[in-house]
Amino acid sequence: MNWMRRYPELNALTSDQLVGFIEGKLVEHGIRKVIPQDDLLGYAYRLFVRSARLKKIVEKAIEDIQDQDDLVAPVDLRESVAEYLLQHPELSWDAAVAAIADEVDLDEGVGD
Repeated sequence: MNWMRRYPELNALTSDQLVGFIEGKLVEHGIRKVIPQDDLLGYAYRLFVRSARLKKIVEKAIEDIQDQDDLVAPVDLRESVAEYLLQHPELSWDAAVAAIADEVDLDEGVGD
């Protein structure tokens, strides 16, 4: 029964108590954060810089697209969706709309 007094039931601890308990044990045993080797550090750095650059490009593209008020659904969209669903009955109507939209020339109207 002495073991039960020394090791409390972890489920009985609050979140803060559990985190404190774990952090204390890590410090007690000399566990520190790991910093990987230089090649992995450099790789991770390049990934994060590329990701930040891509985020800026995407944000700018979203702004540019939102400024395009000339997007209008095709007049025959209902018929096109119905025809697409006849050919692909396993799809939902919104999947059909997405497929039809994918066929649009994305450069049409750009720079006009």
